[in-house]
Amino acid sequence: MIRVRCGAVLAAITASTSAAQVAAARDPRLSLDELPVVTLEPDLEQLLASAMTAPDSNTALATPGLEPGLAERLQHKLAETAQRQETAGKPAVLLVPPQLRSAMSRFLRSAVPSLHVLAWNEVPDSRKVRLVGTVGRY
Repeated sequence: MIRVRCGAVLAAITASTSAAQVAAARDPRLSLDELPVVTLEPDLEQLLASAMTAPDSNTALATPGLEPGLAERLQHKLAETAQRQETAGKPAVLLVPPQLRSAMSRFLRSAVPSLHVLAWNEVPDSRKVRLVGTVGRY
């Protein structure tokens, strides 16, 4: 298992590997055969995707298309979910559609730093995925 502590090493890894491999390098628990993941409910994914493609969107998930309290509730629920996974000794991974990955990662980085955000297409075909939770709007 590799532990990455140096920014230069992480940059080199990032340049030559997928995001899933980078996340595994950051957190050795991600090297398990079965990847426990949390997903967003389909209606929430649709809402976020719509908000990001709105004409006034800045892709930071803080768009006029979202309810004022939705971002806060989402961060709170994902923080609770990540804490449960950490307490159980499991990695906290949010699996999202590729078009949401970058924005969700930026959105959650400071609020839930232990949560790894991966897109579906970043999970290797050889990796089993186990759903451990789903987060919705309410």
